Amino acid sequence: MSNVKKLFIILIASALLLSASVSMASASSNAVTHEQEPDITVMMGATGGKISGASVYIDDVLAGKTDSNGNFTFEQAPTAGNHTIKIAKKGIEDIVETVDFAHKPVVLKAVPDYPCKNITVSVTDKNTKHGVEGVSVMFGDFVAGQTDANGELKLDNFPPGLYLIKFKAEGYKDSTGLLIVYKDMTWKYVLTPGMSAAEPASGH
Repeated sequence: MSNVKKLFIILIASALLLSASVSMASASSNAVTHEQEPDITVMMGATGGKISGASVYIDDVLAGKTDSNGNFTFEQAPTAGNHTIKIAKKGIEDIVETVDFAHKPVVLKAVPDYPCKNITVSVTDKNTKHGVEGVSVMFGDFVAGQTDANGELKLDNFPPGLYLIKFKAEGYKDSTGLLIVYKDMTWKYVLTPGMSAAEPASGH
């Protein structure tokens, strides 16, 4: 093989190795960026639904918009100290809060800009008919809150609509219910005592 061919092969091999190294470095860099905590998460306060496409302002300067998961990360980290953050999007009231970014993400909860309803979820024991305290009321993985000593949870500024709600409580079977919100109301739900999916069965 001539020296010219050998040199040509060496140059191609070197180029391939360099390309592979750059690709690996790029993938590594992207992975690190993907794992970083966002600076801001915007969600619907009542249901935990993520709000995408909301404009994010820092100290009255537009910085960008939230992604499909309701998250936003500044291209340059904000300086230390307090900043005025404004979130704006059609369908929700503007959010204006003074925050610092010592702990991320900063979670901002939105309220719809149209008439909402006030809901009371009332949970009782199937056998005793008494209210059940400490029941987690969930929309997907979002915990809206827990019932009080009377078995009640109040949810204000609740958007009208159809919702699948999960109930979890120690000593009770996991359960789901369908809630239709169209007016201020008290929604009554009955839990059956038993072992939840998270509780291991006792054995010998």
